[in-house]
Amino acid sequence: MNKSLTGGGAVVVLRKIGAIWGVAGTMTIVGYALYRLSFYAFDSLGYELTVWQLLVLITWGAYMFYAEGIKGFARSFSPRSVARAQYIARHGRWHHIIFAPIFCFGYYQTTRRKLIVIYSLTAGIVGLILIIRLLPQPWRGIIDFGVVLGLSCGLVTLAYFAYKAWRTRQYAIDPAVTTDKN
Repeated sequence: MNKSLTGGGAVVVLRKIGAIWGVAGTMTIVGYALYRLSFYAFDSLGYELTVWQLLVLITWGAYMFYAEGIKGFARSFSPRSVARAQYIARHGRWHHIIFAPIFCFGYYQTTRRKLIVIYSLTAGIVGLILIIRLLPQPWRGIIDFGVVLGLSCGLVTLAYFAYKAWRTRQYAIDPAVTTDKN
């Protein structure tokens, strides 16, 4: 039995729904992390911060905005995630549509190098979350403040690339999709 989606108008609609689900699901995951961390970040601003803590807050915030927001999201993750959603809209199979956010994140059917990067990055983020949770306020909030800036940039760039992709119908970047063997 052929597991690919081929054929008429219903398939085109399903693929478009899958692409929207991929982008919306990805934005929801990033948005939820942003929402959760913002409480700790803004709580830290209620403390009387020392000069040292204020310096760390500003430096860390600027670094995370650039490293996570610009380099991580705007130059890599966001355009690739949207390109993978566009791939679903054009060539999506049933598993791409059902698992669209996971596909857009790049957790499967991508190059070996990208798989290593995404799984290593995920493990690293989980490890850092577990460590940072142990920090007392205001230090936890100071660290989270930088992450909130990076995630905010990420959410904006996801929306921007999604808008641009649906308007121009061109890949912003190679979706890095490997051939489906099923």
